[in-house]
Amino acid sequence: SLMRLSRITPPGIRIFISNPTAPVYGNNPAAIDAFSTRLPYGSRLLQALVSGNCLGGTELGNAKRYAILVGENPLSGRPEALQINVEEVIRNPGRPDLNPYLQAGDAIACYDSGLINIRDLSQIVSGVFSPVGAVKNLIGF
Repeated sequence: SLMRLSRITPPGIRIFISNPTAPVYGNNPAAIDAFSTRLPYGSRLLQALVSGNCLGGTELGNAKRYAILVGENPLSGRPEALQINVEEVIRNPGRPDLNPYLQAGDAIACYDSGLINIRDLSQIVSGVFSPVGAVKNLIGF
């Protein structure tokens, strides 16, 4: 009931979002820009996750993604961080504990699934143990 529009309600809020996840490893290529970080007043976490490209992709690789929401607890005024399973938010968008309303200045970070982390680790290890192959890939042979 506190999240309703009134004459003094700001038209929107600004959030901070980071999405260095596969397959896009940065905010610039992922099109995370001013449009993605300015949301209408009354937006929820799921809307920010969609805006920040934190959803979608292959089910096998991205089904276990999670997000961190960092913001100020409106009751205590203290900073608070919540780790939330992205799939749970999609399945239960009406649950306020999984899909809370956003406040101006909230920060959201998206993290890849364990499978993507294992894939990236194996690429690093193979690059270390096979420097010739890594050089060939860089040169284009």
